[in-house]
Amino acid sequence: KLRTYRNCGARIVANSHWLAEIALRSPIAKACGGVEVIPPGIDTTVFKPHDKMLCRKHLGLAADAFVIVTGGASLTDENKNVPWLLEQLSRLPHRDGIIILAFGEGTVPVPQGLEVRFTGGIRDRRDLARLLAAADVFVSASLMETYGLTLVEAMACGTPVVAFQVGGIPEAAPDGQAAILCQPQDGSALDEAITKLRNSPQLRQRLGNVGREMAQTRN
Repeated sequence: KLRTYRNCGARIVANSHWLAEIALRSPIAKACGGVEVIPPGIDTTVFKPHDKMLCRKHLGLAADAFVIVTGGASLTDENKNVPWLLEQLSRLPHRDGIIILAFGEGTVPVPQGLEVRFTGGIRDRRDLARLLAAADVFVSASLMETYGLTLVEAMACGTPVVAFQVGGIPEAAPDGQAAILCQPQDGSALDEAITKLRNSPQLRQRLGNVGREMAQTRN
């Protein structure tokens, strides 16, 4: 059987080195000569820095609000962990002035005292880019990502990222360079990272600049 795999001319491709290492445990991958890593690309003519104030005006957001964006294809996807994330965000100090934009199909319960606006699914990538550019930070509580494409899209828009250090995320959004990564389900560390970014426009700018440069050089 291994000889058959070698002769079939198949090539196994992974979107991250993390996933490639897992795939290499398979005898099929070894028989095919290994696994090639090809990270997914993004359209940097769409995902790029926009005028933040214009984006906020278009979305009806206050210019001085601290805007957190989160989301994915489905807000009810258990892996995206959105209910847990909202519960943690409800514990942030001084929640007045914080607006959370959650994009994706479906809705989830909103803790008391938290301003959450559900945008629904966003099909037009230009609309998603403007949403990401309007934010001060993109936050993901995903329990697993093989890469983290939306994180890279946020980075390309100049928006810093806070996420869990799982799967391929450290490759997509390196900790301390374009993002602040926390251990999974560490609510205190997540809130601390968001608060640090809220209190430091300079840190947001630095991480956003690095993220934008990384996203552009990968394409």
